[in-house]
Amino acid sequence: MTGPDGVLLAIETSQREGSVALRLSDGSILEHVFPCGSRGEDHLLPSIDAIFAQADLTPADLATVAVGIGPGGFTGLRIATSTAKGLAEGTGCRLVSVPSAMVAAESTVSPDEQALPVVVLAAAKSVTCWLSRLDHDGERWIESDRSDLHVIDPPDETVLELCRGAIVLADRFIPEGFARRLSGVHGIREPKLSATACARIAHGFLMDGRVTDPLEMTPLYPREPEAVSLWKARKG
Repeated sequence: MTGPDGVLLAIETSQREGSVALRLSDGSILEHVFPCGSRGEDHLLPSIDAIFAQADLTPADLATVAVGIGPGGFTGLRIATSTAKGLAEGTGCRLVSVPSAMVAAESTVSPDEQALPVVVLAAAKSVTCWLSRLDHDGERWIESDRSDLHVIDPPDETVLELCRGAIVLADRFIPEGFARRLSGVHGIREPKLSATACARIAHGFLMDGRVTDPLEMTPLYPREPEAVSLWKARKG
């Protein structure tokens, strides 16, 4: 199937709470939520099996698998992308990569607020985090080309500019003094991320012809994983 219709499985595991969703051919969406992170592998595949059973479908019915690619937790993202590639190899379905910042905006911001820009802060560590600025054109979220790793403690002028006039989505790992330094923002909220939102975004991507080559589906890691850094340090 080459169009946007057909059964779509969405996987979102970038945070501690993960979820999978099935968008059915009639546009309805089913969702299962589960704990992920270091234990994501124990829950992802059973959740996929359960949601297929609920819909009375099998992986052979899949047209597309979409994945929230991060940034977020290393283990959850790695398992999600590997699972999606395995399903694509086994069934011949398409793959769609969805930035998790878009999933956060779609999950957290109400339709009445979508005229405002949204800034998503993720993967905070030390004095930096990954910052994504998004705008909604009435149909789709569009990500700024200035999404990158930024200094937030204290926030540099670029961060202050990007946040000004926006709804800011930031989790509890953001430095305590960060919010006090911002001005002109439309509130700071903790983001939600759901596979249902990922499925909606992925369907829009399919309508635009945006699919991902299995060889190119990789998690978005803002930094080198800590285990890799430690290994390199030991090797000198």
